[in-house]
Amino acid sequence: MNTIRNVGLAAGVLLVLTAILFIALTPAAPAAAQNTACYRPQGGASFVCGDGGSFVLLDGATLSLETGAAMNSDANATFGGTLAVTGDAALAAGLNLVPQTVISVTNGGVITPTGALQRLESAGNVTATLAAPSSGEMLVLFNSSNTTILIQDTTGQTLASDASLGQWDTLTLFGYGTSWVEVSRSNN
Repeated sequence: MNTIRNVGLAAGVLLVLTAILFIALTPAAPAAAQNTACYRPQGGASFVCGDGGSFVLLDGATLSLETGAAMNSDANATFGGTLAVTGDAALAAGLNLVPQTVISVTNGGVITPTGALQRLESAGNVTATLAAPSSGEMLVLFNSSNTTILIQDTTGQTLASDASLGQWDTLTLFGYGTSWVEVSRSNN
């Protein structure tokens, strides 16, 4: 969970740092130019980027956030891509994982998760395996159908044993190298 928290906080820090950099480096736009996608209002200490505007940092660019700086976001802000945090990250609020689009598991199939909280379903009782993870990836699988999905403990998976997921059961894993390693499972 620390990796997931680190990614969320780091994404926020990156956005704040980008805004600060552009505020510092962008001269104020004349009033006539303030209908463009991004501008700094005359006399303003902030940078405004409307619909269609964006901030871009090219390869090798650095964005720094100093002590006391803050980032604010409304509930609809989104961050995408991969973000690496080399220091500690702290959250002042809850960590929310977004359930990914359901995967319909078939007998003998391979489950390829699309995010950290992966919903599974099946038309009947099935047996499947997991595609290889990225190292450090966290994954929570849950079965939302009234069937049994058996995750086999095979090469590339280090589980306590085969994991039999009935409806609402969970299996939590992390990726180490190219193998999934079990953290916990819950029979709900």
